[in-house]
Amino acid sequence: MKILLWSSLLLLASAFSAFANNVHPQDLIRLTDEQNKIEQWRLGTTKRWDTFEQYFLKKGQKAFYRCGYLYDLESEEVLSHDNAISIYEEIEPVLIDKNSQFPASHSEIEGTFNIALPDKKKHKYVFIYFDLPVKKNGNYEFSDNPNSRKYLEKAQAHRQKAATILKGLKTVPWYRIEIPLIGFKNQQF
Repeated sequence: MKILLWSSLLLLASAFSAFANNVHPQDLIRLTDEQNKIEQWRLGTTKRWDTFEQYFLKKGQKAFYRCGYLYDLESEEVLSHDNAISIYEEIEPVLIDKNSQFPASHSEIEGTFNIALPDKKKHKYVFIYFDLPVKKNGNYEFSDNPNSRKYLEKAQAHRQKAATILKGLKTVPWYRIEIPLIGFKNQQF
């Protein structure tokens, strides 16, 4: 009973703080499968951009977003581009990183990306797609900005293409990991 009361109070407080910040509480609701029939991702997040970036740097990899990876649950390894397409050729359009292959334990994947991996007795592979946060209408945050709209429309088409491809892989659970811009540092070249 106390937990239910505290949960209700926290929800109410978040709604009031959202209202105070000119954000409608309805906009806080996540994109759900019911609201978006095209994409039915299992969602995860890194909470911060630099968490995502550091994870890949520690693995000796470059961090890519709008990019997918095939993860082998048995060997606990992110498969290389070539190994992944030798198993599922149809996922090649969403495997942007050509140089990936690294070990990654279940606990590492689950803890870093806030997902629950399936039992390896039921599934051999999962597909993990890294992306920017999406609003409940399926558009990216900041998609109203004319400077980034064209880029984000391409990103949305790529994400939807990935979802369409993955729907055909009945034995592969697929996750979309949202990478918030908190902790993002623009690179100057």
